[in-house]
Amino acid sequence: MKSATTTTTTIASETDKLVNALFEKLQEKKKLIEKLEKPQWKTNFSFGFDPQQSGRINLQTCDVSSLITINGFLTEQKKLWDASCEELGLTNKPFQWQGFDIEDWKSDIKTRIAKISIDTRKKELKELETKLNSLVSPEQRRLMELDLVMKALAD
Repeated sequence: MKSATTTTTTIASETDKLVNALFEKLQEKKKLIEKLEKPQWKTNFSFGFDPQQSGRINLQTCDVSSLITINGFLTEQKKLWDASCEELGLTNKPFQWQGFDIEDWKSDIKTRIAKISIDTRKKELKELETKLNSLVSPEQRRLMELDLVMKALAD
């Protein structure tokens, strides 16, 4: 029969493992946010509804509503392009808007929307990290600190 101490130690060990796994997920999410703060843009950010006009919209200053409108416009333009190509018997004529593929525009739109929400995500992650830190046992905290020191010295 197991003693109460052995059972408690096993539960603590399982809890530490779970907390470690959650810390790893948290770190992955932090890295994703860091990546969003320095995105790899694919277009020149200068979008216009009419390629012949000079009026342009800077994607980096757009709000989410405007980005949704631009995305919808591009989606419809691609549908019209594809239907026209099919009607004319043309194949392999990729759709571009102002010199960029639609997927490049959509990628930049998604990146901009994600960038807008970074502050909210950072706050949520900070709160989660605080909660996780409160769950770390003293033994596990010591192991985590030791791991950080080992990684720092390995560099």
